[in-house]
Parts: sequence; structure tokens; C-alpha cells
Amino acid sequence: MTIVTPPAFDVSIGMSNTHLLKFDLNYITKDEIVYGASIGFRPLKTNTELPNVASINGFIGYNVV
Repeated sequence: MTIVTPPAFDVSIGMSNTHLLKFDLNYITKDEIVYGASIGFRPLKTNTELPNVASINGFIGYNVV
């Protein structure tokens, strides 16, 4: 694990357990406040009852790690 001194950006791409491809962007201020945004979409049709959807989320938090 790499420790980065804030301010810092964090970018991640991954697949959720509901088969959404997600892209996350976070900014950590020098005071450890975290601002973030996430966007996700389902690129492939699945055999589940879940609809083919996309999601957009924004959040604010505090970095405790």
C-alpha cells in the first residue's frame, strides 16, 4: 500500500457485483475531506431481473485511513 500526502486525486475503474462498469474519481484535500464522483453503466445484457441502467453518484466524506 502506498501512502500519499494530501492533496491528492484517486481514480479507479472496476466492475460492481451487479455487473455495472464503474469509474470513480476522488479528490482528497489537505484537511482530509474527500470529494468524489462515480459513474457506472451496464455494458452487457445480463440474464438477471435487473434493468439495463446507468448510475451517477456524488459524495463528500472524511478520510480516516
